[in-house]
Amino acid sequence: MSYEPEGEHNPFVASMESYRYPFYGTQFHPAKTITMYNDDSGTNHTWGSDLLNRSLVDFFMSDARQNSNPAGDFKTVQAAIIQNDKLLVTPSYYGEVYVFP
Repeated sequence: MSYEPEGEHNPFVASMESYRYPFYGTQFHPAKTITMYNDDSGTNHTWGSDLLNRSLVDFFMSDARQNSNPAGDFKTVQAAIIQNDKLLVTPSYYGEVYVFP
């Protein structure tokens, strides 16, 4: 079974990786789409879609765990976490929106 959205189809780049370096970029958060169940979100929750997103999460986490560079001691890390910034609550977006000074 495949998912085909209605309307005109415009190609776009949703993810990319470097040929020479271990750099990846996505325009979505693979772990988040698995948990988004808003009635109006339009998120594809077929078995194949959730399996693919879970595979991406596992792949990214596997690569991230190979990094042996520390982020700093506990106090340094706590000072840098995103939850220290202002959280903007909006009824039109499912998720957290942070505002940076």
